[in-house]
Amino acid sequence: MLMRDFIEDSLYNPHYGYFSKQVVIYTGDPFDFNSIDNEPQFHRLLGERYTTFEDALDEKEYNEARQLWHTPTELFRPYYGEAIARYLVTNYKLSLFPYHDLLIYEMGAGNGTLMINVLDYIRDTDPEVYARTKYKVIEVSSSLASLQTQQLSRSAHARGHADKVDIINRSVFDWDTPVLSPCYFL
Repeated sequence: MLMRDFIEDSLYNPHYGYFSKQVVIYTGDPFDFNSIDNEPQFHRLLGERYTTFEDALDEKEYNEARQLWHTPTELFRPYYGEAIARYLVTNYKLSLFPYHDLLIYEMGAGNGTLMINVLDYIRDTDPEVYARTKYKVIEVSSSLASLQTQQLSRSAHARGHADKVDIINRSVFDWDTPVLSPCYFL
């Protein structure tokens, strides 16, 4: 077995894979960064939130094998997604607008938070670019693809993005469709 096949199987096998069975991505209220004095205070607050988050999960179902982790998208939302969106819009307007659509691919979108934050920012700050935006998620995990689809329907605000998003549930290693248009890959 090739190493890449072993890794893919270990991570995404629907019966025992890490992302299918064990991982839980931290979600919680965004931090009020203006009220945080320094990095040690941030890490203390993050630790407290982790404990509260995992305790709530344990009340529903205790799982010794659970792996709780975070991403910058979740910790620094919506600012992290907005920073990426600002870069995408600026670069797009300098090099591709108005001749091409803004085509964004995100591989492994987790909870779908980055997708929502990027699309919210573009919609709210540049409706002309938003009208030309297409967002495609390449997600190998069926459970995470389902979670991303749910994220698009959680609120009326997010539902507005549904026609912009295509969630492609397959491994990027199995990708066989040429993309001839200029695009951004996250």
